Amino acid sequence: MLNFHRFFWILQQLTICKKITARYRVKFINHAPEPQPPCLVLGNHAFFLDPWIVGSRTGFAICYMTSEDGFKGALGLNRLYAKMVKMFPKKKAQTDSRAIRTTLKLIKQGYVVGIFPEGDRSWDGETDKLFPNVISLIKKLKVPLRIAHLSGNYLSGPRWADYRRYGKIIVDFHTISVAEISGSSDHVLYQKIKKLLYNNDVKNPALQDITFQCKKPAAGVERLLWLCPHCRTHDSITGSGNLITCSKCHSQWRVDANQRLSPAENSIADLKDWNDWQKKTIPSLWDHAADSEITRTDNIILAPLDKQKHVLGKMQGSLIMYKSKVRFIPESKKHSPVVFTPEKMYFFVDYFNKYSEFVYHKKDFRIYFKRKNALKWIEFLRYIQNYYNKASE
Repeated sequence: MLNFHRFFWILQQLTICKKITARYRVKFINHAPEPQPPCLVLGNHAFFLDPWIVGSRTGFAICYMTSEDGFKGALGLNRLYAKMVKMFPKKKAQTDSRAIRTTLKLIKQGYVVGIFPEGDRSWDGETDKLFPNVISLIKKLKVPLRIAHLSGNYLSGPRWADYRRYGKIIVDFHTISVAEISGSSDHVLYQKIKKLLYNNDVKNPALQDITFQCKKPAAGVERLLWLCPHCRTHDSITGSGNLITCSKCHSQWRVDANQRLSPAENSIADLKDWNDWQKKTIPSLWDHAADSEITRTDNIILAPLDKQKHVLGKMQGSLIMYKSKVRFIPESKKHSPVVFTPEKMYFFVDYFNKYSEFVYHKKDFRIYFKRKNALKWIEFLRYIQNYYNKASE
């Protein structure tokens, strides 16, 4: 089985991977020799095609840990393909003991395992925190680490965008030996891995002179931007062609495929600055809200799920955040309002711009935002939960 897996990866490298690396002008830089299997491959994740880009120049087949929802959603040939490349599922945004056990099993069998330890693709091109317990897993495996630092991957395929862009992707490979892993404290090892993986694509000096091309670089930007810097209206931002428009005050900005804005807004020169500014407004919006409405999203669908994540029913309505609660107000009088405590709405994540899910009192819920902004809710809930966690320390 190990030989068949390797054969399929070679075939994939000569076909799919070859086309991807040519189309996106991928450049590979090896700073250290590739370790022999078994080993663990870690990469920063911002583009849907990252697994194929990293795997295109590795000497050994990689078994990738992938999103549970994407894995379960694979049907027919896609399901067969997932099995042939030995992908295995992990729950998004939370520790998954089953995925950890699978990793340990595959390493013990001599495979190379690939993990993107942020747990999800970056929204704005900056590498997020590594998922919990990654260092304890690394030390338990007792195998070398192959670090793939990708830059230009976010600018090539922002997760919020309707269209991909074409410029250049650079992959820097580093290796951390077993001796260095075992001889380092958890903190030192964490900081080293964090430094090797960190990237801020929009601000990366190595990418400033590379012109990315896209005919409609603003299309889909309403999934990223939810606050107008002029009138401070929520959910008024839309993108079309290369124009970003506020439907409330009618302000407009041009954006290029490198995500640079014209005209610039004081400290907001690009979409990364804009998203950083949005996040900085959240504490004041929440702290000074008293019990009035903080933000809302209308015309969305809320659906409770069973344990197998089958939809039990759909309700259309509005999701409204207050300081002490989040309320869903259904449009139909057949349904009653649903009230959530925000600090207990755990693991709120987006799935491929199709829907979002969260866990509340051990029950799963799904929200269909229908092109509206899910990131706003992710960031608000992250802030609120961090606030309460700090308060309880």
